Amino acid sequence: MRVTPLLLLLTAACGGNIADSSYDKAADDTDVSGDTAGGDDSSSTDDSTATDDSSATDDSSTTDDSSSTDDSSSTDDSGDDTSDPGSDTPETTDYREAGPWAVTVTTGSEVMDADCTLSYSVFAPTDGTDNGHVMLAHGFSRTAANVADWAGHLASWGYVVVTPELCFSSLFDADHPRNAENMVTLADAVWGADEVTYVGHSAGGLSAVLAAGADPNALGAVGLDAVDSNTTDGLLAASSIGLPLYGLFGESGLCNSNNNGVTMLDAAPNSRDLRVPGADHCDFESPSDDICGFLCAGSGSAYTDEEIGLTVRGMTTAFVAWQTGDDAGGEAWWEIGGDWYSYLNAYGIIQEI
Repeated sequence: MRVTPLLLLLTAACGGNIADSSYDKAADDTDVSGDTAGGDDSSSTDDSTATDDSSATDDSSTTDDSSSTDDSSSTDDSGDDTSDPGSDTPETTDYREAGPWAVTVTTGSEVMDADCTLSYSVFAPTDGTDNGHVMLAHGFSRTAANVADWAGHLASWGYVVVTPELCFSSLFDADHPRNAENMVTLADAVWGADEVTYVGHSAGGLSAVLAAGADPNALGAVGLDAVDSNTTDGLLAASSIGLPLYGLFGESGLCNSNNNGVTMLDAAPNSRDLRVPGADHCDFESPSDDICGFLCAGSGSAYTDEEIGLTVRGMTTAFVAWQTGDDAGGEAWWEIGGDWYSYLNAYGIIQEI
């Protein structure tokens, strides 16, 4: 059994109900509906227009008609209120803002083996646009609903995003390599031999790294405050993974195993990791909840939760755009000298580790 330290702190509490999603039409101008998207195996859903935090384990859409945001969410989806280092915002695409596509959410399930039937949600542009594929994993003892905001934002930029409900992600049955295997199997079931980018929060970041190393169709992986296992599965695997393995990290603490994900990524030949100063572990999932905040809240930040959330989703979307070949300009968010890297670094909200 493999266990990460986060949920040794009250694992049962961390599996509690999550807060309402801040991903909604009022917040980010992305139209979300529950109509079944063509080209996937998802079940039919209703015609509501905003995402909800319901788990992907049932076969109904994760949408309802609410447009209110919850104060516990680490972000909202408006790019208009970001505090700027000056007036010289780069003229290239601002991936912090919602993209131009309306989004449809559908659900499905896939039998992995006798121990796991993997439920999942698909976030996709309503008009059938497909700019690339993303497999997005939640953290240890969390649920797919905790990354629904990130998924909706990515889909608003034209990407088809699958959020699996990982089968082996609790204190008593944690098996991150097995989760990674299931993610690869699910990607093949949904997209066949098409290319895929893996993204994950916390231990989901570890599974994303392992999946990228195992999937011949992988383009790379990005970890959101990724955490390696106690048995260093990621560290042992990373050195043999030549794909881009990038990461955003918060401040070191118990909930992110004292930034052991940095060591994991640094073992890879093609890695890049940046810090979001003052960010805590919960800032890298969206929506989060009060329980995560109670267990993992940092000591404070010069930046608001909104600013941190906008940065995380902008950097993540830029990585996906870059790796899929949809927009080579996504590199400018991550590499020294790039316009967006320089802009955010001058403000201090991203830093070298």
